[in-house]
Amino acid sequence: MTRKLTAIVERDGDGNVALCPEVDVASRRDSVAQASSAFE
Repeated sequence: MTRKLTAIVERDGDGNVALCPEVDVASRRDSVAQASSAFE
């Protein structure tokens, strides 16, 4: 089963934060690609 999730990525100081509102999870990484790939 494939499920599509939303990744909202915002700049936060020296890094990026990706938020996934469907599952109420956040990930902080150095790059946008790293932050959004946390939900794959």
